[in-house]
Amino acid sequence: MNKKLLTILLSFLLPAFLVSAVVYATTSVGTDISVEGDIDIAGGDLQATTGTLNISKPSSMTTVEGTLNVDEAVTLDLTLVVTATTTLNGNLVMGTSASPLTMTTYANKAIDVWTTSGSTDASNSVTPIYMKSVMTGVGGVGGRSQFEMSTEVVLGGWANALKGYTDFGDAGSVTGLASAVVAEMRMPAKTLAGGNYAPFEAELVFQELSKTGAGTPVSFMYARASEVTGTGGLDDFNATGYLFNLQGLTAGEGSIFEATVKAGVNSTHSLKILIGGTAYYIPLNTSKEF
Repeated sequence: MNKKLLTILLSFLLPAFLVSAVVYATTSVGTDISVEGDIDIAGGDLQATTGTLNISKPSSMTTVEGTLNVDEAVTLDLTLVVTATTTLNGNLVMGTSASPLTMTTYANKAIDVWTTSGSTDASNSVTPIYMKSVMTGVGGVGGRSQFEMSTEVVLGGWANALKGYTDFGDAGSVTGLASAVVAEMRMPAKTLAGGNYAPFEAELVFQELSKTGAGTPVSFMYARASEVTGTGGLDDFNATGYLFNLQGLTAGEGSIFEATVKAGVNSTHSLKILIGGTAYYIPLNTSKEF
């Protein structure tokens, strides 16, 4: 065969052979392999017997077009972007007590969720985040989501473990009831034999050396009405608003809300409260002129 012709044939056949070759035994290569086509592994392993196996290189896109199974821990040095639903069959742990996530500035967020909804359904609530805990053990306690803020330093003008904020902007409103935080409890369909039930619980826990001190207001509840400077909205609330809005009560003898006229008190109704196991009654009047 002509030597020149043989050289031409080898220049075409040899690269094709190297790309499509099937290796049935262990092969050791001491240097880098450069392949310009696909590498098919028929049921075998791509592994580093020693050291670290690096796939791709910095600033280069690597695409996994099939299912990716990871049997051990995964470390991500940069952002993970997921464009579809992510299902976790185990715990999601972000930081630990020994190695917490560090927020270098107030703008940093450990969890940052932004959603939008164009729902016009007047019967079903839009719920961007849903968490349900089912208790099945008799005598168990808790079952809640817990938000804890702790400190050993003197903080500034405010500090909170949990905040709910509703913003109506300039044109927003509601035809029913609006709130920043809602607490709702569905009572059992049976006669109660014990316990205490309340959709809202406020508890102050004092340590042995806790002292309220003279002039330091400490209370179960703090409520404040405020306004953006110069809007005049607070003046209108003071003239037309209410301290409480209680609904669902019907006046009745011995009820939580009772029509009661007491001589010397000039009350038309009363509200029943419980303090330390004893019932007390707050006198009320349907007129501001007692």
